[in-house]
Amino acid sequence: MSKGWEIGIATTTTTTTTTTVTTPRVATAKAAAKMCAITRLKAEKKTGAEEATEVPRQPFQSCPPHTYMLLLFSSSILVAHVYSLWVKLALFYAVTWTLSPFGDWREVQLSLKSALTQPHKDVPLLHNTVGFFYLFWKLFYCIPVETILWYLDDILFPEYQQTEIKEPLFLLGQPRSGTTMFETLLSEDDERHCSLMLYEMRYPYLTVQYAVDWVSYLDKKLLGGRGYQFVLAIGLLSILDETGERKEMRRLRYDLPDEDDLVFFCHTFCHFMFSGFYPTKEMVRFNHRFSDLPKETRLRYMDFHRKAIQKVLYRRGHGRRYLAKWVAGWNGQLDEAKALYPDAKYVVIVRDPKESLRSWMKLQGLLSYQLTGNNIMRNHPDVRETIIQENIRWYHNEVEFCQTTSRKNLLVLRYTDIVQDIPEQVKFLYDFLGQHIERGSKFHKILLNSKRKQTRHKKTRIHAEDELISEKRIDDDFPRLLQEIRFSRPATKAQS
Repeated sequence: MSKGWEIGIATTTTTTTTTTVTTPRVATAKAAAKMCAITRLKAEKKTGAEEATEVPRQPFQSCPPHTYMLLLFSSSILVAHVYSLWVKLALFYAVTWTLSPFGDWREVQLSLKSALTQPHKDVPLLHNTVGFFYLFWKLFYCIPVETILWYLDDILFPEYQQTEIKEPLFLLGQPRSGTTMFETLLSEDDERHCSLMLYEMRYPYLTVQYAVDWVSYLDKKLLGGRGYQFVLAIGLLSILDETGERKEMRRLRYDLPDEDDLVFFCHTFCHFMFSGFYPTKEMVRFNHRFSDLPKETRLRYMDFHRKAIQKVLYRRGHGRRYLAKWVAGWNGQLDEAKALYPDAKYVVIVRDPKESLRSWMKLQGLLSYQLTGNNIMRNHPDVRETIIQENIRWYHNEVEFCQTTSRKNLLVLRYTDIVQDIPEQVKFLYDFLGQHIERGSKFHKILLNSKRKQTRHKKTRIHAEDELISEKRIDDDFPRLLQEIRFSRPATKAQS
């Protein structure tokens, strides 16, 4: 294993290099970046002992979501044995794994080691196998089939690779900062914007997407859309069970736009949501730090992301601007995006950490519970503390990004301004993009309606058992975004 790879697992160290300062603005940015790095390292040394509140554990699901994989695993072995398919399967897997654009064998190795050698004594046996069976599902079912689909696109639709991604618009911010609401609203202007739907992230294959288009066309033509309504009603358009608090906090539907980092969750082995599958401190750090992956792997993953966008723009973009939110990009992906999309525009929505962090910690626990049957935020204090430390890094990375990105490509908005007057903030964004919203147009009416809807919006309720981080901890360890980030508009009197 290379030295660079080992850095991804151990605590990262920071090296300062001497550079020539040319302007006061650059000097300020570099000094701020250095301070961010120092503060991050100090935060990592904290143990979280000041967190006095004891978080109650959440009972494990009696039947974890991966149980069906046990049946699949058993039946697959039986079929291979009965029909003597071992040699043919070995050849099939060898070819598809070698050509696969998904994942990295070093990531698989780390995940497998974590799943097999680091069981939790206070976790039921069935829940301890979640990570192993997820790997089994990806390696022996998803990757082989999807590798074929990926290269089939290159054979049938090679011209998609010529599609230009011109001035993409990325909506950024920490989780629970209003980015989902803002993306959903902007995507309604479908004459100007084109976003990846969640099913297009999960299945970035033109053969599959054209098949979905064909079925959708027949449904509208022959059934008047009743087929879609039926599939929606029985929950087949939901990536997770759409019940309970998680649904209220974060919708996950295949037919709606979603955040771009889910491309990496669906097709690689490095994403913060894998923390539930491999709940150890080492794997939490690994899954939160895209920047620590080998350079070759980072570039390959970003190229995969670029091609997924090209395919959608080729199929239904028709000259529109690509729009996406990217809230987990603070793990290092945005640094790569700057190089891959040099003309990209960025809109950062900033919300007070004291208003968003506790909600975000709660949501991470709910997501891990639905994915694995285990709420890692409530059942694993060491994992929770490591996740908090990694989020401190993300917050400092946001400050550094805003201080070092050219204002020609960057717009910074306050969450409170958006909540108070959505149409005004959208108009400000369109001015930044050099676009105009025509009064009386379809999108203009949607904007006015969104303002009425926002007045009825209810904040997430944080119960006593969901107090996963104290306000004191947020004040002491997290950067004060509202003071440290320079906004594109001055604060109102009420905010200042």
